[in-house]
Amino acid sequence: MLLVPMALGCALPVPPPTTAMTEAVPAERAGLAAEVLYAARQMAGGLGISAGVLAAAAAATVWLR
Repeated sequence: MLLVPMALGCALPVPPPTTAMTEAVPAERAGLAAEVLYAARQMAGGLGISAGVLAAAAAATVWLR
């Protein structure tokens, strides 16, 4: 049951920035703009996961003492 809100939370924010970015550049550069946005999204996701792991490790370290 928890997967439905998670899926919606992951899927709904994706189309608006992609549309805005590809419409803001000339048509011949739309593919490049979409790929730059995709790369930035991947990097942000990786940083978010890293921050979550770091926070969990810090909490576990405090809890285990």
